[in-house]
This record gives sequence, C-alpha cells and structure tokens, in this order.
Amino acid sequence: MFFRSLNIKSLYLVLLVTIILALLFRIFVLEAFQIPSGSMANTLLPGDFLLVYKLPHSPSTPKQIPYVNIQVPSFSIPRLSEPERDRIYVFKNPEPLKSRELKNQVNYIKRCVALPGDTLEIVNKKILINNVERSIPNNAIFNFTDSYSKSYSDERITPKGFGWNKDNFGPLIIPGKGNKIELNKRNKLLYKNIIERESGINVSDDDYVFKKNYYFMLGDNRDDSFDSRFFGLISEDEIIGTPVIIYWSFDSSKSVESFSDFFDAIRWNRILNFID
Repeated sequence: MFFRSLNIKSLYLVLLVTIILALLFRIFVLEAFQIPSGSMANTLLPGDFLLVYKLPHSPSTPKQIPYVNIQVPSFSIPRLSEPERDRIYVFKNPEPLKSRELKNQVNYIKRCVALPGDTLEIVNKKILINNVERSIPNNAIFNFTDSYSKSYSDERITPKGFGWNKDNFGPLIIPGKGNKIELNKRNKLLYKNIIERESGINVSDDDYVFKKNYYFMLGDNRDDSFDSRFFGLISEDEIIGTPVIIYWSFDSSKSVESFSDFFDAIRWNRILNFID
C-alpha cells in the first residue's frame, strides 16, 4: 500500500536521496579496502577485506573523475583527530607520477611508527623513537638473523645519498607543520622530496618552514614491505583512514574447483576480527 501511494517522481526522489546518502557515507565515514600484498603479515593477510574508518582524518570528495582525469571541485571536512603512533592507516600513494592516470594509483596500508617531532632510527631492524626502543607488534614478522650491515648502502632507500638501508636507517627527524630548519647542504638532501612537493624545486632561502605534518609508516612484515624506507614520509593529507574490522577473508592462493574448496578457502577465524 505504501508504494502504491507514491508516484513515480517520488520513487525516483527516494532512490536518488538513498544513493547520495550511501555515497556520502562511503566518502566520509566507512569504505571497504582489500589487502593486496603480504607487507602487513601476519597482522593483515592478502585476501583480508577491511572496513576503513575515514571520518577523523579529513576525508574529501574526489578531485578527479575516475578514468577520464577531469578535475572537479572538491571539499573536505575538518580533521577531527591526529594520527597516533602504532596505529595502522590506509593512505594515498605518496609518489603519483604526473603522467600516471588516476585509475593506476593505489592506496597503501602500513603502521605509523613515528610522529612529527620524533627522531626515528632503525638499528639492526630495531625501531628507536627518540632513542627509546619500540616493542614489536604482536603478529609482525622479523628475521633478526638476516640483516644488512650498517656499511651496506641501498640506493632504493629514501632519502638517497646517506648510505642507509632497510635494516639500518637514520637518525631522521620527522618534520611537523611550522617546524623550521636551516637549509644547509645536508638538510636540502635529507628533506628534498618534501620540499619539492610543498614548494617546488627552487628553494633558495637560508631556512625552510614545513607546511604539513609528516609520518613514518612501516609494514609489519618488515623484511618484505615497500614503505617509508623506500617512498619517504607521508603527509597528513595523504592519510585516508584507519581500518577497524575484517569483514571477510579469503585465501586466494588455494585452488577452488568446487563449493567445498571455496568453503575451505574462507578464513573463518579472521572474519569480524577487530584490527589492533
């Protein structure tokens, strides 16, 4: 009887409002995310499907129309809270190439280990924050018997030119909004990527004031993770949200040829697990 009392225009209006509310909820509150790799093992596994809570981290409407790369007006809500140390976050690709189409950009998920103002150092895989060793996440994967020595220089590491590697890194001071540094030869090299992203490549002043807060992100699978050791620091406006729950988990490495195989590939023990 209810639907009979509505005309076609009213039904269309209800449908439109429902779609708009669903889109707004996805943009600003909760969004689904799939774990694509093993960089966060064993905390998160490939095939885990997560719900990511976005509201505290200044979510914004899309700045481009997907696949056609057309710029559109965008707006965001004010940030309600700041990222916390040891929390896991989903964030935007920190190094999008100008020639890369929007459809090829990916989001990453890692653990935040250092905040603005922190001095971070990795010594034989151990994480030191302000000269204090941090505890290892419960499900993280470490292999302390197989480590690069301090003398080994890995050119894949960012920033380049300091002789660091993924097991011995820093010390590096994580910059925060309003922090001022002297632009000597070392600092220009140390923070080159950030300065270029914030102000362009031609900075000739004697000092520099950072415009954003930055964070150092690491994968829990420390020996097999592409993270801030390689792509650099993450700015506050690149953080999308924090995962809260695994709503589905499926082991795609298993062969599925029957319903029984499909049933066995479901990781029942991970479904509805909250993420620590």
